[in-house]
Amino acid sequence: MPNIDLNALPLWLLIGLVAIILSLLSYAVLTGRNVNFWGFKIDGKSDIKEKPATTKEEKTKTPSQNTSSKLQDFVEEPKQLVSLGSSEVTFDKISKVISSAPPLPQKEIARKYEGVKVDWVTYLFSASKNTYSIVNLTLLADEPSFLKTIFCKVSLDDYRELMILERNTCIKVVGVISEASTYEVTLNDVTLELNYKLPQRVGQE
Repeated sequence: MPNIDLNALPLWLLIGLVAIILSLLSYAVLTGRNVNFWGFKIDGKSDIKEKPATTKEEKTKTPSQNTSSKLQDFVEEPKQLVSLGSSEVTFDKISKVISSAPPLPQKEIARKYEGVKVDWVTYLFSASKNTYSIVNLTLLADEPSFLKTIFCKVSLDDYRELMILERNTCIKVVGVISEASTYEVTLNDVTLELNYKLPQRVGQE
């Protein structure tokens, strides 16, 4: 760099040189290029991390496609659960899958359980008989929780013992889901095992 007596330069010239140097510095940082100015080398490399390039697939994906993809994830959950088998499709798991979905598609997701066979231990809450000797049962999945309610119908001729069963009697129910929601499940084609005895845990007498 040439020897220059800065004190001998006019003030306006010094200000101009500073402005030029600052402009070159900004240019180097923004473009990433090296600049050589009057013997000074300005490195244009910056520690600023570049934003990852958007892939071609991401650019072409529309908001509608993104929404469909997320909805498909929620729909796949009941499919995976149903594949476990009737003994593994519990009320808790159904409730969790439906309630974790956004409010709008919850009914669509709940319909994925229609036709699924289940095998549950329940507790009698209420029973009523209509004119055709059909008994409407309200069962609870967990005693004494009212947040997990099961509705079903059976013939009184097949289950005469229902006439004397006490509330909270343990009943094993096997049936097919006709309707499901976060807190209620309706079953069809039901068979009951009244006064069901829960299997004893290890260590229990």
